[in-house]
Amino acid sequence: MSIQENIQKVMDQHFADETKSGKLSFHIIDYQQMEDTSKINKYEVEDPTLIITRFKKGKEKTKDLTEFAFDTSLHNGKVFRNGFHEEINEMFR
Repeated sequence: MSIQENIQKVMDQHFADETKSGKLSFHIIDYQQMEDTSKINKYEVEDPTLIITRFKKGKEKTKDLTEFAFDTSLHNGKVFRNGFHEEINEMFR
């Protein structure tokens, strides 16, 4: 499974209510497309990247999961999905 497919599986299985309510969303930003320039610059993206972001009370918290995603998702999807699920839960605390 690709990283995107693994993320979607976690979102569908564990965060469907949060996604439906708008509390949680999943966005793909194409770092090669000019229309995504503001986010590319904001997060300093130059290559495929996985960043989770939380906005709460006007403050932003981010965590870069790129290395974890590329190390685990393609070869051990279950480890990636479990870890990604834990990271999302941690962001909501």
